[in-house]
Amino acid sequence: MEDLKTIKELIKSEIVKTKDELLRSNDRRAVRFFLNSVNDDILEMIKEGFNYKEQLTIINKSSQKNISYNTYIRYVKECVLKNGATSNGYSVQTQSSGKRDPKNREDRERERDFGFTHEAVPDKEELY
Repeated sequence: MEDLKTIKELIKSEIVKTKDELLRSNDRRAVRFFLNSVNDDILEMIKEGFNYKEQLTIINKSSQKNISYNTYIRYVKECVLKNGATSNGYSVQTQSSGKRDPKNREDRERERDFGFTHEAVPDKEELY
């Protein structure tokens, strides 16, 4: 019986370790995994009216990742929008990535006050 407990604890720790490594990694699968874990926050930003570039800036600053604009756009179009974000009445504003226009004070405050969060480690109930 003790061996079974030990094995379960080893499996749990290995899952947590692997998930943490995956969240820290920057390969394509890891980025998709990370974005899936913060999907609710992305939908919330869409509801708030943030454009893609603002959303990506918030995510990169909060998570200390460097996700490219094209990767983020591809993810949003494939995963978020196909699951009905726009059919629920949320419109996503787009912004040309080639032009640089200075942000006004209200935009900076809205970005700062949004408060992006994600859980790096799941609850134990989620694992089993």
